[in-house]
Amino acid sequence: MMRLARRASLLVAFSLLTSAATAYAECAWVLWEEWSSVPTALQPVFSVVTGTSTEASCRDKLRKEIGQFEALRLRPGEERRVDGDSILTRIPDARGEIAHGMRKFICLPDTVDPRGPKGK
Repeated sequence: MMRLARRASLLVAFSLLTSAATAYAECAWVLWEEWSSVPTALQPVFSVVTGTSTEASCRDKLRKEIGQFEALRLRPGEERRVDGDSILTRIPDARGEIAHGMRKFICLPDTVDPRGPKGK
């Protein structure tokens, strides 16, 4: 009888560990967008674009975002180039100075925040 109870306990413990591992593997994914520009020395700005249930669907959304941005009309003097998951832009301002901007997309598990740890 004691042997049967021990086996049942081991089976319950194994089941709990297995379900926890499965839940972790099925975490949600977040598509983040990072904006940065030069010559300003400001820190990059991060924002959430969307959330998805799988990494593959997040990557699909990432590609769609880049495609939509590529389809936008260029302003006079503007140059745009896609480099991997980033869009690099050069825009002349009213004084003729060139501003450089980068819009980068990244898919991360919902447990990861690219802005870093939050202070208390």
